[in-house]
Amino acid sequence: MEQFDFGDDEYFQQIFEAGERVSKMKEFRKSKTARGNKDGLYINRTYFGLYNLLNMLKTRVVTSTLSVK
Repeated sequence: MEQFDFGDDEYFQQIFEAGERVSKMKEFRKSKTARGNKDGLYINRTYFGLYNLLNMLKTRVVTSTLSVK
């Protein structure tokens, strides 16, 4: 059975490190354009909050489908 382990702290550390690298890039820091659609930003933050909560709960989610015969 395939599953995704939201409790894997190493995975979330990689996400945080990627965010730090992007935030330090000149192209993004000096951009004069908006960061995107406000609805898109809300959804991204909501999903990240959900993923963070799943990480804190050490949740494992089954990602494979079950076949019924």
